[in-house]
Amino acid sequence: MEQKIIEILKEHIEGLENAEVCEDTQLIAKGLLESFDVINLLLVLEEAFDVELVPDLLQLEDFNSPKTIAAMIERCRG
Repeated sequence: MEQKIIEILKEHIEGLENAEVCEDTQLIAKGLLESFDVINLLLVLEEAFDVELVPDLLQLEDFNSPKTIAAMIERCRG
């Protein structure tokens, strides 16, 4: 799942298309992902993983890395 998330990040987040991103890359701490990006990313992730991600139930920390994004998706799947 992390690899698919990395592909999505590279495709949909400006500046990441040529960046080296692995499952533990600190997206927020390194300034690679900003709050506006998170909102756009929610829609793409919902469609890609067929899951509903309710913004009110999520924390910015859920987007720290591809690994934490995968954990968030699994949590929301129930």
